[in-house]
Amino acid sequence: MDVVVDANVWLSAAHAREPGHAQSVRFLREAMAQRVGFLLPALVLPEVAGTAARRTQDPADGLALLEQILRLPNARLLDLTLMRAQAASQLASKLFLRGADAQYAALAAEQRVPLVTLNRELRERSAQHYDCFTPEEWVARFAQ
Repeated sequence: MDVVVDANVWLSAAHAREPGHAQSVRFLREAMAQRVGFLLPALVLPEVAGTAARRTQDPADGLALLEQILRLPNARLLDLTLMRAQAASQLASKLFLRGADAQYAALAAEQRVPLVTLNRELRERSAQHYDCFTPEEWVARFAQ
């Protein structure tokens, strides 16, 4: 099984004070144990690095999280091609999504895999197009 994982899940798992931290950590551990493939738009890299560094005002925190993701053997980063940008643009317009959110949505739709996100708006607006789960919902459904 493969899943698209939103940047907010990585960020939540990285910082204990973030909402959904325990659930995000549990999801990532369970998914790793099951060798679930993480399909990630390349956009995830500057999103997590910038946000992590900005939250702590320490560039090392952003780079550390970036390196953790890059070292995952089951993570596959996918470039934003013109076709993917057009698909994301159509979903953004159709579902009234923010640009970055639309990239995750379009990738899940393209690859026909679930999206795991903490973003309620993204889940609710996208649910009719592909499976969307919070980390907690994914664990409840797929944990062994």
